[in-house]
Amino acid sequence: MSSVRPSVVFLVAAALLTGCAGGEEPAAQPSATPSAPPSSSAPAEPGAGGEDLGLAEVDLCALLTEEQLAELGVNDEPMSPPADPDHPSVRECRLPTLHEDSFGLYSLALVPAEDADALVDALGLDSGDGTEIGGLPATTYPAAEGSPEVCAFAVDLAPDQLLLAARMVDGVETTAARTCEEASTAAEYAVEALLDL
Repeated sequence: MSSVRPSVVFLVAAALLTGCAGGEEPAAQPSATPSAPPSSSAPAEPGAGGEDLGLAEVDLCALLTEEQLAELGVNDEPMSPPADPDHPSVRECRLPTLHEDSFGLYSLALVPAEDADALVDALGLDSGDGTEIGGLPATTYPAAEGSPEVCAFAVDLAPDQLLLAARMVDGVETTAARTCEEASTAAEYAVEALLDL
């Protein structure tokens, strides 16, 4: 039933992004293996995969402005979950949204390229399509109309490092197009902030 499935999606997503996914069974949903996130052979310029942006100490929860958070509907304090022992290089910030007709979160994570496929696959998303976010090569993993609760973008930031921006939401007005539009907006804001550091 649709009232149960989003809860399963959120549990899988939460477990995935906190490193607890190993012991949980995924939702009974077929999932294509996503295409590899973009590996850039572009010129050596910041954010095009050629130059390290020095993101090791970036506070992901401080990237977006108050105005951007309000536009995205974030209405609670951003939080960083504990690091995943199996993927210690993955750093994440969650931006919660809770409204009368919906609940959910945005996830902004800095992800080593070798971990990206496993993380996207665990979210149950279909194959990715090439796109661009903030002028950088990216892969979009769109929500499906029958399962509109999750959409993600993997943006090629630096050598072997991606920004994985995901939107997870459930509510009466949830559609695949809206979920992906919100994920895209969050990704754009995060990329802009990271490139301005």
